Amino acid sequence: MNRLTMYLVTLGVFLTATSELVVSGILYPISEDLHISLALAGQLITAYSLSFAIGTPILVSLTARMDRKKVLLGSLLVYIAGSLVSFASHDIWLLMGSRVLLGVSSGVYLVSAMGAAAKLTPPEHLGRAIGTIVLGFSSAMVLGVPIGIMIANALSWQAIFLLLALLSLLIVFLLARLLPMWKEMSRYRFISSSRSSAASSLSAPCSLRFSGNPAIRCYLPSLRHSCRISSGFLQQESASSCSCLAFWAPSAQSLEDMAWTGSALPKSSSPA
Repeated sequence: MNRLTMYLVTLGVFLTATSELVVSGILYPISEDLHISLALAGQLITAYSLSFAIGTPILVSLTARMDRKKVLLGSLLVYIAGSLVSFASHDIWLLMGSRVLLGVSSGVYLVSAMGAAAKLTPPEHLGRAIGTIVLGFSSAMVLGVPIGIMIANALSWQAIFLLLALLSLLIVFLLARLLPMWKEMSRYRFISSSRSSAASSLSAPCSLRFSGNPAIRCYLPSLRHSCRISSGFLQQESASSCSCLAFWAPSAQSLEDMAWTGSALPKSSSPA
């Protein structure tokens, strides 16, 4: 995989991650526009997280024997559909359904992007490729959320999802032309790698870092409202986004180490 293709895949990860994270910064505009409580608007984060956590492994398993390029592009097309539904939503339940679509499609795309990096990158560059993919996710925290809030303040919260859909459509067009075909996912290798004690020990700190920052960010809108911060909120949000580097820089390194460990494991460690 050449650098341009890798950067396009990473940009897709940035866009899909932005749809997840930006909602935490626009809960008040959503609740006011849809005339619902802040607690109900906060369930949009829950709907996304549950669909991401539950739907992703199921769909990845069901599509394990399909052409991976089609799965990657298909998940991005479903993501575009979910973004357009979010843009057109004037009802909380329709918006909630769109969050389910976004959560599942984003999860499948992230896994497919990791698979593309693993299959289409030379083994000696595998850690760097996966680190680049993770950079797309961490960049969404550092840049995506403040940019999304700026768009919501300048236009509307729906405009964010329209912009994400348009940019994702461009990514689909370019990846369809540039991304090469590759064989189906090896289910045996995935299972054997997950049983590795080295990979398991590295995944534990990654899980803590991945969960810590979103948990903090979910409470920022409520803190802003209780403290009645309005004009300085964007600066506060930018500062909190920069603090995400403390979580995500080590996470990217841990994932890179995990990728290197998985590729460096001796063949005899795999179960017979």
